[in-house]
Amino acid sequence: MFRHHRSAIALLEHRLGCFETLSTAQREALAGLPIRIVELAARHDIVRELDPSVQSCLIIEGMAHSSKMDFEGKRQIIALHLPGDLPDLHSFYLSNIDSTISTMTACRIGIIRHEHFEELAADPFFAKAFARSVARDASVAREWILNLGQRDCVVRMAHLLSEIRVRLGQAGLSAGDHAEWQMSQVDLADALGMSTVHANRCVRQLARDGMIEWGTGTIRIIEPVALAEIGRFDHSYLQLHLPVDHPVSRTNA
Repeated sequence: MFRHHRSAIALLEHRLGCFETLSTAQREALAGLPIRIVELAARHDIVRELDPSVQSCLIIEGMAHSSKMDFEGKRQIIALHLPGDLPDLHSFYLSNIDSTISTMTACRIGIIRHEHFEELAADPFFAKAFARSVARDASVAREWILNLGQRDCVVRMAHLLSEIRVRLGQAGLSAGDHAEWQMSQVDLADALGMSTVHANRCVRQLARDGMIEWGTGTIRIIEPVALAEIGRFDHSYLQLHLPVDHPVSRTNA
């Protein structure tokens, strides 16, 4: 448990450190943060839409997504969550959860009660870092709206895959310019607002063009620069603040 707690704290430091520089005292405050570690199987709801907003989660291992359902039961995935992400930090400011967060793969997550976030937020540093983290998630959401509404299907898919590759790289989960992760075509289709059949056609086209490889539920990007060009991908909306010589920056289209 201590090892898992320590890895959770390291992820929190990395996430918040993307927005503000932590002092020794602030690192010590994070180290004392009570985090309940939970392991969940794939396809498990972490929180459901309209649940009371009393805690937030940190993705430690695995991948998750946020989604909403229409009245006919059709699902739209509205965000993907990778290790280091705080998918529902915005719920700290709300009375109820506004979407369902579910695991895509087996996940280890950290649960943090909002009263503990409130104690941290008494420090203006943490208050600002939380706000900037939520603002960054909103920036990603706006880009997703543009992706869904204005880009054709292959461009849309190339853009999303490029985003995931960059975010995996930022989290230290990809080697060099390449990235590989597990994701079903059903989830990919629901994140892109298209049918599974149409998503399969786009996957096959990108695979034929040598951009990606698709195994059994596994995506591997093999030509990240060319894929980013197809997707007209510009990572600035991710608010990474990376130096120009960083490997991620080299594929900024």
